[in-house]
Amino acid sequence: MKTNFSKLMLLALVAIFSFVSCEKDDAEVKKYILSVIAEPSNGGTVTGGGEFNAGTDVALTATPNADYNFVNWKNGNTVVSTDANFTYKTTEENVTLTATFALKTYTLSLNITTPAGSGTVTGGGDYSPGTAVSLVATPGNGWAFSDWSKGSDIISTDATYSYTTTAEDVTISASFIRVYALTVTTNLVNSGIVTGTGNYEIGTNVTLTATPSIGYTFVNWTKDGNEVSTSASFSYTTTNVDETIVANFTEKTYNKTLGAQANANGGFYSISQDQIYTLEQAFSNQDKIDFICFYELANDNYITISSPGANITNIFTGQYDFVNWTSPKRLTLFTPPVTPITVEQFDALHQNDPAIQTYFNSGMSSGNKKAKNLVVDNIYAFKTQDNVYGLFKVIAVSQGDTGSVQVEFKFRK
Repeated sequence: MKTNFSKLMLLALVAIFSFVSCEKDDAEVKKYILSVIAEPSNGGTVTGGGEFNAGTDVALTATPNADYNFVNWKNGNTVVSTDANFTYKTTEENVTLTATFALKTYTLSLNITTPAGSGTVTGGGDYSPGTAVSLVATPGNGWAFSDWSKGSDIISTDATYSYTTTAEDVTISASFIRVYALTVTTNLVNSGIVTGTGNYEIGTNVTLTATPSIGYTFVNWTKDGNEVSTSASFSYTTTNVDETIVANFTEKTYNKTLGAQANANGGFYSISQDQIYTLEQAFSNQDKIDFICFYELANDNYITISSPGANITNIFTGQYDFVNWTSPKRLTLFTPPVTPITVEQFDALHQNDPAIQTYFNSGMSSGNKKAKNLVVDNIYAFKTQDNVYGLFKVIAVSQGDTGSVQVEFKFRK
């Protein structure tokens, strides 16, 4: 009986020992997950991930794809190695390690082929293939941009150029050219419009044009006071210095005597033609007439300057009578100057002076188609159908149907 009890105790101790031993073995063989990933996913491949006991040395490898370089291994945001082949010792936790890859970059170098000071360039640097890079060339004083070139090939003539990088180091060159300033101007303010100003290479043929403003006549072109052409449009060849070419204009004086209806000299005036017509001549130039002079005693108008578009009856007679005109009669409007103006101030104004326009009452769109009862030193403002603004000053008046009015015009357009 004692022997059986001893055997039972022995078996119990063996069972307890086996259970404790198994618990210990289970604790010793617990494994932890080591995950390895690539960032970006197409940047390369990684190996070495799996389940490991804590303290295991694991060989990790990161192999970049063709267009990428390996950067580092990270645990979260912490860099743990910059070696593509890396031995990691596992810990008692699950871990994810990231192999970071970056696109390969290539150097885009910029060069200037012309002398120092000819210009500057921006846009060079290290870029991934397929990057659109804005190249900017800024010429220095006295220079102009010519072109961008790659090797012997010109790739653009635009100073700002978008270049798409490739998988190679590249040098792109900017070229500038020496230019000289050609300034085209006028001898008198508001006398005309000129073209041709710019910066040009030596030997460039530049077309210069001079268009006189209303009230002026083109005379010639001069350089340093010496005449170079009498043609309003001519070709000038630039030199190796900065130059100024002057278009010379002379100011016209519009001193006109307009006759009343029975005055043989005529009283129909056209600004565009700068011509006074008789009634018969005016009939053939109806679309050009801006002013009409007549004498009208019945309505106490006496000597009057009128718009062709005014209501004029019982003044002219015969087949060329005003009522027989077929073209639409042109409209000229008259107002007293909005701002009072003296004879001296009128005389001081030049043709095409911007101030001339300010004297017309721009708020008036109709009416006032006549300047009546004219006397010496009267000054009227007017606006024609062609948007020519002006002033006229009365110099002399003689009454009667054979009378006349002498006026001086100042125009602005």
